[in-house]
Amino acid sequence: MAKVTLKDVADAAGVSITTASFAMSGKGRISPEVRQKVLEAADGLGYRKSVVASSDDRSSAVIGVLLSIDPEWTVVFGFIRPILEAIDAYFSARGYTVVLIPINERLSSDELFRRINSLACRGVYSIHYGNEPLFTKLEGRGIPVVLIMNGNYQNRFSTVCVDDFQGAYEGALHLLQAGHRKVIFIDIEREDVPMLSVDRFIGFKKAIEEYNIPISDIERITYDQSDH
Repeated sequence: MAKVTLKDVADAAGVSITTASFAMSGKGRISPEVRQKVLEAADGLGYRKSVVASSDDRSSAVIGVLLSIDPEWTVVFGFIRPILEAIDAYFSARGYTVVLIPINERLSSDELFRRINSLACRGVYSIHYGNEPLFTKLEGRGIPVVLIMNGNYQNRFSTVCVDDFQGAYEGALHLLQAGHRKVIFIDIEREDVPMLSVDRFIGFKKAIEEYNIPISDIERITYDQSDH
C-alpha cells in the first residue's frame, strides 16, 4: 500500500496542500472548521505526522491541560495549583504556551477531541480525569498524553501518581507519634479509581499495627460525595 501523503490529505479535505500543512501544524490563520476537516481527512486516511514541536517551532506550540470544573473538584484545587504552576514554568521556559482546557463530566470524547485539535495542542496533560478512548485517539494522532494522579491506565499511558500507600502511612504515623490513640480513617468513594482507597487504608493500617493498636478498634467512615 502506497504511503499516504499530505497531498492525499489535502485532496480528501478539498483544500490546498499549504492549507493542509498549516492545519496539521497549527500554523497560519486556519478556521477551526477547516482544521477539523483536514484532521478528520488525515485520520480517515491513516496519515501520520509527528506533531512534537521542533526546536525552532516552539513559539506556536501549545500544551493542553485538562482540568475538571465540576463543583466536587473545587476542594482539591489547592493541591492541583502547584502542579499547574510547575507545568507552566517548565514549558514557558522552553517557549511553549500552556493552556487550561476546562472539562466536565457531560462533555463527550468527540467534543474534547475537537477542542484539543482546535488549539493545535502538541501534548496533553490530564489531571485526575481518565478517558481511554480519547487518550488513545490523541496518541494515535501523535499527540502524547500524560496522566497525573490517575493510576487506572499506567499500563497504557505515561502516568505520574502520588504514593497513596506511603502518604496514608506517614499521615497516620504523625498522629500516633504525637500521642493520639483514637484515630479515625475517613475516605471517599471513588468508583473511577477504586484502588485509591484500598492503598490508603493499607498504608494507614500498617502504621496502626506498628503501634499495636487492634484494627478492630479503628472507626472507618466512607463519605459518598454523590449524596451532597
